[in-house]
Amino acid sequence: MTRSDTLSPSSRALLESFVAAVSDALPRVRRALADARRAGVGEAKLREAMRMVHLFGGFPRSLTALEALRDVAGTRASREPTTDRVRAAAGRATFDRIYGRNAGAVRAWLRGLDPDVTRWIEEHAYARVLSRPGLAPVERELLAVAALAVSRQERQLVSHVLGARRFGATPGRVRGAFRVGARRLTGKVRARLARRVEDALASA
Repeated sequence: MTRSDTLSPSSRALLESFVAAVSDALPRVRRALADARRAGVGEAKLREAMRMVHLFGGFPRSLTALEALRDVAGTRASREPTTDRVRAAAGRATFDRIYGRNAGAVRAWLRGLDPDVTRWIEEHAYARVLSRPGLAPVERELLAVAALAVSRQERQLVSHVLGARRFGATPGRVRGAFRVGARRLTGKVRARLARRVEDALASA
């Protein structure tokens, strides 16, 4: 894996804050968000990223992330949600773009695991969260790469490496996002995942 990751300081700071949110306790999440603000990441973008946390770290970590953002930004979210709606067509399009020609096979594999969870993934993760405005699809995919690296979810990591490339991320940006998440891992695990990332990039 090359050393150059081509991430801007603000992109790196956004990724660092997301990895902290899916991995760490409140004090470290606060620090990461404060660093992101200093790097020029706007509150709206940070809020949108923190709204994604529950997909990778669960709702308890999501609430911690939003509490940390409130503490750092000193503001509250608007009382009424304005963009929380199901975007069924956009969700299907996002899913299809991420998985490419394997989208049908992935849907079939998910249904074989559990039809209810498959519906939650389609209707919530993709149609309600990942197709929201506020972050570009490529940014969401890079956040996914970093989160899946730190949580050592190898199969899903490869899928979202490919998804990031399909949404236009350069190999260097994908490597950079992976490196942000993987730097907390032990050497052998990090090396194994790095090889999987490189194999996926070579096949993209």
